[in-house]
Amino acid sequence: MRQKLILSIGILAIFISLCFGAWDNDKPADSDAWNNAAGFIRDNNDALEAALGVDLSLDGITLGDITTGDITADDVLSKGPFVDIRAHGAATSASAATNATAIQAALDSLTSGGAILVPAGTFQYDTTLTLLTNTGIVGTGPGSSILKFTATDSTNAVEITGTGIDLSTGTPLRFCWMREVGIEGNASSGHGIFLNIAKFCTFINVHSNSHGGDCYHIGSAPVASNYLSTMGRIAMINCHSSGGVNSVFASGGDIYIGGKCGFNGASGIGIILEDMRITYLNGISGGSANGAFTHGIEIRSATGHDTQEHDLANIHLNDIHWEQLTTGNSFINVSLGGTTELIGLSITDCEYSPRAANGITLVGVVKNVYIDRNHIISRRTIDAAIGIDIGASCENIYVTDRNFWPTNINIDNAAGVNVLHFQERRNRSTTIANTSGSSATNIMSVTITASYLETRGGLMIKAAGTKTGGNNTKTLKLLFGAKSITFHDAQNNTNDWRLEATIINTATNAQKITWVAWDGATVEQGYDTASIDTTSAVTLAIEGTCVNASDNISHEYSLVERF
Repeated sequence: MRQKLILSIGILAIFISLCFGAWDNDKPADSDAWNNAAGFIRDNNDALEAALGVDLSLDGITLGDITTGDITADDVLSKGPFVDIRAHGAATSASAATNATAIQAALDSLTSGGAILVPAGTFQYDTTLTLLTNTGIVGTGPGSSILKFTATDSTNAVEITGTGIDLSTGTPLRFCWMREVGIEGNASSGHGIFLNIAKFCTFINVHSNSHGGDCYHIGSAPVASNYLSTMGRIAMINCHSSGGVNSVFASGGDIYIGGKCGFNGASGIGIILEDMRITYLNGISGGSANGAFTHGIEIRSATGHDTQEHDLANIHLNDIHWEQLTTGNSFINVSLGGTTELIGLSITDCEYSPRAANGITLVGVVKNVYIDRNHIISRRTIDAAIGIDIGASCENIYVTDRNFWPTNINIDNAAGVNVLHFQERRNRSTTIANTSGSSATNIMSVTITASYLETRGGLMIKAAGTKTGGNNTKTLKLLFGAKSITFHDAQNNTNDWRLEATIINTATNAQKITWVAWDGATVEQGYDTASIDTTSAVTLAIEGTCVNASDNISHEYSLVERF
């Protein structure tokens, strides 16, 4: 009981220190930052389980594992000292070699825990800095307290590494932390901040910029039969980066990244999540003025990890904003090899402006996915992009009607993808003008991929727009493959138009179609049949014809839902 009381008091002290910035003589190990993140993960995981009706826990990997567990009071609070690096000879005017020796000496002096203090100024150094367990680096702000790494031999600027090949057999470092400091590199240096075999490490308002490797490189998954995790319980809060190869590379274990993090200008991928289990990304922005990023976020299995031993699980992406990816890549790209599985993925409240990049791509065995309230921002030409691309090995995919994709949707159903619920909504205006009465123009088109509709499955279509121009000179049609239904013929001059239609498979090559349409003045309704082979891809479209030069038909909204 006494130990629990001490632990509770310790965590409360950390919370006060984090919220109000009072340093005194106590170093916050920030384990509460992870526990707060764990609460978010649990909440999102519970919502995902409820939506899908599945159990996302795995043998030996449950949400109950997100706990401080064996943390002792000594782990949570470490009494100073706080050592000013100038006390060991560091100075803004000193050589890189002198500062490297001085800063490392300050770190090495923290044998019982504590932190070094980096005052305002830029301190050049040329040798990798290494941290001990329960130690940290604190500055006055990431733009004022700067450690500038000048080495050009591909070494890392800062390292936090334990011993052994993984957490199950090695000795991890614990409770290392950095706060209010900037780490600057150069094109010939290695990674900025490098972690491996480490647990309960926290980074708050840290900037890591301009490195030859990754700005934050967390974990380095070995190809080993006893591989469990090379990092764990890592929290990044309000951290930023610019330049580098990848902004964040995280491999093995679990991580929280959030609190207004921003990643810009890397030449590779924004955030890589490799062999991750129990991960929450929230409140992140990324992009590049020149579109240098390939994928925004990539979730993948490590090279050589192609068996279920290395499954990924419980990954939640929320409130992420990204801009300007290179053509043909994806905002969120899931790419798994072999029999590796990702079990439990939610993507919510994200938006991106992709040029001609794709939205969400799921490749490999990806199970139990919830996609809700995501947007594509139409700032550039994006007609060539795919809003969501679901591969043939995916299972239990739930896509709500609150996603806005003004681009194509592709579901590869060749192997029987189990899409529990899928809706496509578009809110981009498309307008056609005079077609001289001789040809029609699509104003909305969706490809229904092969075998997407089950034998007794169907589609619900809702669409709306406006029309202007002459009287009795505009025509609208609903197309399902070769089947054509005219739902507004010789429309009146200026009015809104609306359509609701249902297409039901009575067999894979036979349909019943019902529809109701309004043109602002009259209501039309009808029933028809079709004989379209849905085992092949089918185009669902609305097309319009305008006769007069003054005629216009616009499509402003549509919803397509499978049931």
